[in-house]
Amino acid sequence: IHQATVDGLGRGDLVIAVTASGSTSYPMALAGEARRNGARIVAVACNRDAPIFAVADVAICLATPAELIAGSTRMGAGTAQKVTLNLLSTLAAIRLGEVHDGMMVGLTADNAKLRARAAAIVGAIADVDDGAAMESLRQTDGAVKPAVLMALGITHHQAQRLLDDTQGNLRAAIARLTE
Repeated sequence: IHQATVDGLGRGDLVIAVTASGSTSYPMALAGEARRNGARIVAVACNRDAPIFAVADVAICLATPAELIAGSTRMGAGTAQKVTLNLLSTLAAIRLGEVHDGMMVGLTADNAKLRARAAAIVGAIADVDDGAAMESLRQTDGAVKPAVLMALGITHHQAQRLLDDTQGNLRAAIARLTE
């Protein structure tokens, strides 16, 4: 473990430690040190009695059957862990207000593919055409949330202030516009 990484963790931080066996040295050491520094720990392992669960605030047991290839943890356990991490990150994005009606709004479009995707999102939420959506995105340097609010008729400064007032919650910001 790089000590600077662990030293930087403390109260207010969350560590998600992933280990198929539940006893792999690196995640065990990281979780233990982070816990001593005051961080919260989510442990993901594939054995019910995984030692890492002893230091976890939240233990996620992915009881997977024996691997098809003996000695491999890349198949069943790895797949279960990947799906779990995808679910955790998706749920976190939703809880943090980065998703609006099934669309990722907590993004900054910084390449052509993302700009096209962001324009479609801005257009769908604000009910504007591609040209208006792209212009709003241009004025916000690709930031979707303020671009949506601008497409609904306010300035960039007003949009940013409204997002600040609603802790970045686009739904709450839109509701304030219609009050």
